Amino acid sequence: MWMKLGGKLETLAFFEDCPDDGGHQLFATGNQKERTIYTATHQKDRELIDGFLPIKEMVYDIQRLKLYRLYRKCKSNGIEVHGIKTDCVLVKNSDHLKLLEAFEKRIGNKVGWLKIERDKRLFGERLEMVENEEQHFPKNEVNTLEIRDEYDKEELGELNQTNNKLLYLAKDAGCGKSTASWQGYAKEEVVFVSTFNA
Repeated sequence: MWMKLGGKLETLAFFEDCPDDGGHQLFATGNQKERTIYTATHQKDRELIDGFLPIKEMVYDIQRLKLYRLYRKCKSNGIEVHGIKTDCVLVKNSDHLKLLEAFEKRIGNKVGWLKIERDKRLFGERLEMVENEEQHFPKNEVNTLEIRDEYDKEELGELNQTNNKLLYLAKDAGCGKSTASWQGYAKEEVVFVSTFNA
């Protein structure tokens, strides 16, 4: 059956057998006697312009999420994880029984199941957090200087020459802080380094 918008209306059973406990799992509410729900599918094709990069990133993100869940499951069962490789976590051999208890329903030789491998090693050097030593910076004495005439370039130049370091403050942008800061110097001696927002 096709809908007016070009979509397709299909039926979908909302009960599914669960192999673990032999029961059923309810995925949606609906007519309990009919045991079906309806789905509307609308398909639209478009040329792939970004290549397969977004798909690759999505696959890697899903894999990282699976590894994180595996790590969390190990931690919650008292298993210390010593490393993470491409598709596995590394634990000590002494935690073998804990692994069997924690993942007993998911360990096997089927595709997608977990398996335990021995004699694997970590690669690279161990990552350790290095803490920086606490730095004690000298306190500078701050003097507030007021300008009598902000348009007087000679006064600004004299302040710049007689004071080693100055910080010009103003409440609004475009007040002339940059212009005031290079007074008393030749233009070719001054270089402004500032952020640029595109």
